[in-house]
Amino acid sequence: IYASPYTSLEISMISASGYKSRHTQPECGYALEPPRWTEYSIHTMDPDNLELTFEFFEEDLSAHVVEGDAHPGHVGTACLLSSSFSESGKDNGVVTLPIMGRNSRQTIGKVRVDYLVIRPIQGLQCDMSSCFVKHWKKRSAIDVGHRGAGSSHTAKHHRIRENTIASFKSAANHGAAYVEFDVHLSKDAVPIIYHDLTCCISTKMKNDKTQELIEVPVKDLTFDQLQLLKVKVWKIANSLLSEDGSIDEHQPFPSLSQIFHAVPEHVGFNIEIKWICQMKDGSWDSNLSSYFNMNTYLDIILSCVLQQAGQRRIVFSCFDPDICTMVRRKQNKYPILFLTQGISQTYPELMDIRCQTTQIAISFAQSENILGICGHTEELLKNLAYIGDAQSKGLVVFSWGVDNNDHENRRKLREQGIDGLIYDRYGVF
Repeated sequence: IYASPYTSLEISMISASGYKSRHTQPECGYALEPPRWTEYSIHTMDPDNLELTFEFFEEDLSAHVVEGDAHPGHVGTACLLSSSFSESGKDNGVVTLPIMGRNSRQTIGKVRVDYLVIRPIQGLQCDMSSCFVKHWKKRSAIDVGHRGAGSSHTAKHHRIRENTIASFKSAANHGAAYVEFDVHLSKDAVPIIYHDLTCCISTKMKNDKTQELIEVPVKDLTFDQLQLLKVKVWKIANSLLSEDGSIDEHQPFPSLSQIFHAVPEHVGFNIEIKWICQMKDGSWDSNLSSYFNMNTYLDIILSCVLQQAGQRRIVFSCFDPDICTMVRRKQNKYPILFLTQGISQTYPELMDIRCQTTQIAISFAQSENILGICGHTEELLKNLAYIGDAQSKGLVVFSWGVDNNDHENRRKLREQGIDGLIYDRYGVF
């Protein structure tokens, strides 16, 4: 690493069997192994002027290679300049670097490098007045209302729309300790509550009674446009406001700020931070391969929470491991859980190795010193020992998934000492 004197390096190696963290490495580094995630964390005062040089060595050396060689086994070099990140405007992504042969100076291979640049929150100063990033009081499993009172898209007789103020209040009235919901940004950077990355707009052709649904990314619509959509698409109410002038609590797309003001403070929020995911086959969730700048995106959401949460209990969660790392590093007040689907028959496998099994998710949570994981019930029921294994390593374990809607499944998980259960139709089961 070529940088200013105020730079430090930490190396982490994460696999299903555990993790290791070091501040130095052997002269020839560590072997690259496919099932292991190798991470170099660099702390610097000058992130836009780093030069990273990767040296590659042969692991098995014959006698004639070693004899008389000042750098035994050194075969090639790859170089990465951090200035290229700032030029692209992206703080996370993937670059493929050519490996230049030591002697031939020709390309002898390629190396894929995932990068992430974490910057401090703009305009906010964190302190140590309260810190709950690893705090969890052991108790019986807490009940978390999924999207409030539950998913209204999968329930046949659900009268309250999911992810609305009415849904969150209903879950609270039925005793939910927390409500869970998804947060992302509108086009004009307003944190909003909505589960999917896209929504459907209904269009009607001239001289034709049929209607067509057009799928539109939520990020491409402003907050005001989303407020209009909820009338035009779902037609729940005749106007945006109720008779007394207040916000209709059954309307979708409430802002995060509205939720903080409308839902009683004794109800905790499990805030899932929405982000795009890439599948192992190369496809992207909702066909969105590009999104917001990750630092800017999180700064807006975290600032809203830090400024408006008051005494409310907050637990963040996310399926994206880089988001989890950022939330942990950007603020020291609220904890985050790494959401994982593990090995699933229901959902396609994800590209990121840290997302592919519950075991490696546990190792990742340990390495980043976050609160814990939120595992998929489908896999936890097949491997109940994962719960105790994670907890023995100082992690908190929640679970999510439609299997949690079954009372018997929840009983099994409670017997294993699980810390939290996220499920639908809270107060009905």
